[in-house]
Amino acid sequence: MSAAEGFSAGQRAKLGALTERLAPNDAAARAVCLVDGIGVRHLARAIARRALSADPHLALCAVLKVDPVSLAPLRELARPPRAVAGPVAWWHLAVGLVIKREVDRIAIRDAAARVHLSPATFVRAEQGRAVSTDAFFRLCGFLDLHPHDATARVGADPYEVAAANVAVTSHVRTAAAAGPDCFTGDIR
Repeated sequence: MSAAEGFSAGQRAKLGALTERLAPNDAAARAVCLVDGIGVRHLARAIARRALSADPHLALCAVLKVDPVSLAPLRELARPPRAVAGPVAWWHLAVGLVIKREVDRIAIRDAAARVHLSPATFVRAEQGRAVSTDAFFRLCGFLDLHPHDATARVGADPYEVAAANVAVTSHVRTAAAAGPDCFTGDIR
């Protein structure tokens, strides 16, 4: 299964079967979930084979030590992911979608049709807003990314992440900031 195919009901059932060993009433399971950013509600939804949003899905797969797309154990993967856990960097995904769409010179409707999503969902992702796990996997497939490659580093300094966002998204502003001050002529 590739990321471009999305996340099917069969995959949800497989994740639910893996999650059943983490019972929501178990104190140890609650402790693991709270440390890794998974709410008890998300754990109960996974056990009931209901859909999860992308961030809890990735966190739950990190706790279970399985790949989020194929649900295979991480030790069996040919290419281990760069980041095993971490929240989805929605703005980086959004920038990638805009750049890919502009480079390929395709309209939003055509891009949404390519990944089998509604144009509204595609626009929501281009605006940096969270989307469902299925849509997230399809968008990662559109960008030829593994879902782990669209996550932020765990424990990253928020100022460092913000500086990286500015450097990626507004190269014109950072280049202008390095020039001379218009009032004094001093180099900043």
